[in-house]
Amino acid sequence: MLRRFGRDQKGQSVVEFALVVPILLLLVLGIMEFGRAYSANLALQNAVREGARLAVTGATDTQIVQRVKDSAPTLDSSRLTVTVSPATRRQGDNVAVVATYEFKYITPFIQDITGSLKTFKQKVTMRME
Repeated sequence: MLRRFGRDQKGQSVVEFALVVPILLLLVLGIMEFGRAYSANLALQNAVREGARLAVTGATDTQIVQRVKDSAPTLDSSRLTVTVSPATRRQGDNVAVVATYEFKYITPFIQDITGSLKTFKQKVTMRME
């Protein structure tokens, strides 16, 4: 009777593994996507700050946009939009650099839950001295 009892539990570890793997995979992929999104948002924030630093020196809008794109090499520049205001700047004016980035998830189940794109927006305002 004891031998038969031992043979009945052979598939127990396979069943437990099959129950735990989807939860573990969900957790690991969720952590990975959160890390990617957080990294993209930080890169965008630093790039906008660099653009604002250049803007207060009297640079043109084209130069500022290029500086923002160059300062964020990890971001896809085709999904990055940068605006600088006001169009004409004088000493004492506040200059605002705003950038939006369309972050794309790579994990299919997160795309289904949240949609495939998440928009990050960063704004930095500095005063021209």
